[in-house]
Amino acid sequence: MTFRHFYRFPLAIILTISYILSKTFKRNKKFDFDELNELEKKGYVSITDIDSSDLERLKDIDSVLRKRLVNDSSEGSLRLNDFHKEFEIPENFKNKLISLASNYLSKKNILLEETQYQVSLPSKENPFGYGWHVDDYDNILKFFLFLTPVNNKNGPLRLIPKTERFQNIKEVFIWLWLTRTKDQYYADDKISDNTKRNKVAFLSDAISMILIDTSSLHSSSILEEGERRVMVFTFRKSI
Repeated sequence: MTFRHFYRFPLAIILTISYILSKTFKRNKKFDFDELNELEKKGYVSITDIDSSDLERLKDIDSVLRKRLVNDSSEGSLRLNDFHKEFEIPENFKNKLISLASNYLSKKNILLEETQYQVSLPSKENPFGYGWHVDDYDNILKFFLFLTPVNNKNGPLRLIPKTERFQNIKEVFIWLWLTRTKDQYYADDKISDNTKRNKVAFLSDAISMILIDTSSLHSSSILEEGERRVMVFTFRKSI
């Protein structure tokens, strides 16, 4: 136990009460962006207005990073963190993401804190992120830019809409108090069949982007054949 845990204890109580109130009285906030109003309803939304020149620049970065990670013997989930510190993200693209994240998380001067580049290839092992889990209790957004077509064979990302309040109060309190850094996974039998029946898989026959509130239950899928590449842009409302 550290000094930080002592002074965070009362803060965790206050924030847990706020969480309980938000769970009891569902937020019906209207946002300035149509995408965010849809995100609030479903927990995810497609981002379609990516400038073609920005996309070409991102594809160039993809090409460089893929060559760095993949060779003839590669398999499974390959990841490279914080590529934005080495490569310049197109300004218009980055500003679009920042505007959406700032508005949704109600945080001024928000920064792009984390990026990740992922290449998924067939493997006997389960991929990273496999199994229903949440990334945080309600203060994180992730933009997934899929750089390859995604189908049911190459490991689509899955999400269960309207599960952003799935964590129980004890889990939320511990997270806020001790600042947990690992994702919270749930055994399959802890999620009702009725809830799982609503799951969606993000499929596309072209490059696509999905914005997800990853406090909702989500999971990667088994990659049976082919390859899937994605860039992840993460924003947090730090507390």
